[in-house]
Amino acid sequence: MGVGAVSMLTDNREAINRKAGLSIEIAKIGIRDSQKPRNLDSKLFTTILESVVNDPTIDVIVEVIGGIEPAF
Repeated sequence: MGVGAVSMLTDNREAINRKAGLSIEIAKIGIRDSQKPRNLDSKLFTTILESVVNDPTIDVIVEVIGGIEPAF
């Protein structure tokens, strides 16, 4: 699920930037399981979720989850 969101944002970055009049950048990706294989740039990963929430340079946080249960 998260890989799909990252792909959608990066694949459509130019269109999003043009329509919204801004420049999006994925600064960090908070993950729970650092051992799970992902096809993304691992230097963006952090298991310290507070470092995402408390980063003053991050304006928007998107939470994505798989399954049907609500997020915690």
